[in-house]
Amino acid sequence: MCSTQSKLDVKDHLSMKMELLYDGNETVLNLTGRQMQSIQRFNRFVVNVYIQSWFTSRSAPDAPVNDIHPIQRLKSYDDSDLRNVRLKMMLRHSWYLSPELATLAVFSKQVPDEEKSDLISNRLLNENFFHLLQTLPSTVSQLKISRSFFMTSGIYDSFLEIPVCEWHQSKCYTSAVNKVKNIPCVMTLLRGALHSYRHLMQQRRMRLKSSTCCKSLSSIGDSFPPAIGTVL
Repeated sequence: MCSTQSKLDVKDHLSMKMELLYDGNETVLNLTGRQMQSIQRFNRFVVNVYIQSWFTSRSAPDAPVNDIHPIQRLKSYDDSDLRNVRLKMMLRHSWYLSPELATLAVFSKQVPDEEKSDLISNRLLNENFFHLLQTLPSTVSQLKISRSFFMTSGIYDSFLEIPVCEWHQSKCYTSAVNKVKNIPCVMTLLRGALHSYRHLMQQRRMRLKSSTCCKSLSSIGDSFPPAIGTVL
């Protein structure tokens, strides 16, 4: 939900402010009735579907679960146009739920042991998989996980061979959990990048403003007559 969330982050702030500040500022905003209805429609979608995922997207182990939840909310959303467009958009970005990244779900406290056992039993044996899904899963148990995650991250996965209820007694599992907790979530990185970008743009505006002031002072100086000493 990353690239889409970064765009929505800007849009939802603006649309919320426009709706909240509309009363008493009608002449300033100068919106038609149709435009206001569109803003209200978008804000309703943000509140009911999107914003919950934004505030729960900081944990890497919970990332697959947090991607499943908005899919569930979208499939039951009553605005069919927004629902269909957003589901298609999520399918285009479904590599967030690819077997490699979906493996993070086995470390999530939000996933019951029974579902973790199902994920382990149904894990892919063939590592040649597509990163984009053909259909969006509706539940965590519909996810497909892969051992390639452990190979890529360098995490030992011997705990997968024992029952889930015994994982907490395994040093291998404890070590894996500590490593997974330190994996930065994509949205955390996006927020950091967005903060850095805003800081950079602020510095750039200050430099441009300073440069403009210097040019203005220079042009003012050129308009004065030469000093007496220079004339002589």
